[in-house]
Amino acid sequence: MKLRLRSAFGLLLLTILCATVIAQTSRGTLTGTVTDSTGAVVALGTVRGHLMIDLHPSSAKLRDRAVRVLAELTGCDYGSARHQLEASDWNLRSVIDRTKG
Repeated sequence: MKLRLRSAFGLLLLTILCATVIAQTSRGTLTGTVTDSTGAVVALGTVRGHLMIDLHPSSAKLRDRAVRVLAELTGCDYGSARHQLEASDWNLRSVIDRTKG
């Protein structure tokens, strides 16, 4: 009886482990592709700290976000940040690169 219980437990454990590995592999988390793509985004300079700077502000909501991101990263006020973005045709990355030097 104990042997049967051990075998059943071992089979259950093996099934759970295999299912977890298959699920992780299909999402790319086990192979490191998710981490690698995030690292690539950081390496390309599309984020500064915790803020994404390669955004294309095509709506009022995104333009407001771009202004707030610029104001936070450069320490300028909202109006000044908006003026700089309007002058650069809303290219957040170029304004940040230009002001950070």
